[in-house]
Amino acid sequence: MSLPQSKYPPRQKAGSQSKAKSQPKPVPQVKSLPESKITAQGQISVPADVRRELGLSPGSVLEWEVKDGTAVVRRKGKYTFDDIYRMFFANRPVQYHTLKELKDAIGDHLAEKHARR
Repeated sequence: MSLPQSKYPPRQKAGSQSKAKSQPKPVPQVKSLPESKITAQGQISVPADVRRELGLSPGSVLEWEVKDGTAVVRRKGKYTFDDIYRMFFANRPVQYHTLKELKDAIGDHLAEKHARR
């Protein structure tokens, strides 16, 4: 008298796995991007993890920049990039240098920096 055959293959012991069959690699978990909905009044809620990352608290000001159909939102700093650029380069004529002049200046700087004293 024979026993009925199982439709499942026999289980192997933990230590005797065959080398021919490789275990499938685990699929890494993909972290979803934070989302917000716009209310009827045009308001949004900033997700908690984004608030923590940017150090936002009630009353913080955000800057919005729209380029090519993409909106960039960032915490407003004390000065914008344009403000800083104007502080350093306002009313200054642009000075152009040749490649040779740039290489000579770099060489002079390195010679001075690493000169033995």
